[in-house]
Amino acid sequence: HVQPILDQSEVYSGCYARVSLNFYAFNTNGNKGVACGLGNIQKIKDGPRLGGRTTANDDFVSEDADDDFLS
Repeated sequence: HVQPILDQSEVYSGCYARVSLNFYAFNTNGNKGVACGLGNIQKIKDGPRLGGRTTANDDFVSEDADDDFLS
């Protein structure tokens, strides 16, 4: 099912996808190398987010929220 991705949050580090890449060599002002350009993305399925990001809810809400941590 080829459908456009309209919401940018649908593509994230950790989702499974097929991508088209364009590799090219460059030689600019004495800088030489190989670079890669990202073309199209076809999302296959969701996966766990990479990078260790958590939500504020996960970090700060606990079952003992009424406890005073200073006492």
